[in-house]
Amino acid sequence: MNGKTCTISGTVIDISDSGLEPPDRNWLLTVFALILIVFLSFFLMIWWIITRHAPGRGLLLGSLFFRRGPSLIPVKYYRIRTSPSTEQIVRVKGFLDSNVVSGDRIEVYGRLNGSTLHFSSGRNLTTGAPINVRKK
Repeated sequence: MNGKTCTISGTVIDISDSGLEPPDRNWLLTVFALILIVFLSFFLMIWWIITRHAPGRGLLLGSLFFRRGPSLIPVKYYRIRTSPSTEQIVRVKGFLDSNVVSGDRIEVYGRLNGSTLHFSSGRNLTTGAPINVRKK
């Protein structure tokens, strides 16, 4: 059942802070950036050959390598009791836009990886509030 999306509903019985991790990488964007860098490098090399001195070339290429946004984001693990004898671990990477505390009944949606559900979205059934995650 790895990689399948699913929804679980239950009561939060524990929240543990796992610390900080780097954000997930968008590989499509990374490949596009590498193609763009190769294209720009080729273009700048031709420009330099033609003009012998292309002013500002270091600034252009240097700005492509700087990452914007957080370098580390928080990760928390929620233990959810789905029935009297069953518990499910839910991994949340990022910042929740609503408050979830022990004792809340929640319904969460995400991708199952092994026995851990990687959180995408949800609803706090105790308060009725939607639960979303943001990476910044």
